[in-house]
Parts: sequence; structure tokens; C-alpha cells
Amino acid sequence: MSKRIKEALTEFLKSRGIQPGRGVYDIPIHRQPYFKEYYSDHFTKSESFSNTHICLPLWRSIKTEDLEEIAQSIVQFDQKYK
Repeated sequence: MSKRIKEALTEFLKSRGIQPGRGVYDIPIHRQPYFKEYYSDHFTKSESFSNTHICLPLWRSIKTEDLEEIAQSIVQFDQKYK
């Protein structure tokens, strides 16, 4: 997924009242303050992942209806933006 599509999907989900999670992997571990002294290499795959992932809503007591709504919204986005 490109960063442009990530941003469009995020806005599409928000417009439907679905709030994707934020910040979970936004900074790759090798660039986080605590770990960057241990990693001097550039990790292109983790950089790419951190720029293009979306954390979908998920928690232990999430209802099946909520999961279905999230999944259906992603399908609708895919059909609209193909």
C-alpha cells in the first residue's frame, strides 16, 4: 500500500466513524530513541512498513458487527478506488 492510499483509506474509514489506531509502528524500532544507539544500519523494509501500514481497530471485546463493518468499509474503499 502506498502512503497516498494509506492516507485515503484512513480518511475513508474516519468518514464512516471508524478510527484507525495511531502510532503503534509509526517509528521503526531502530529509530526509536532507546534503540537507535544499538542499530546503525538502515532497515528499508521496516521504514517502508512504518510509512504505509494501518492499525485497524481491534480490542478483546470487539463485537462481530463492528468487525463486519470495518471489513465491509475496506471492501467498499477497494471497489471505489480501484
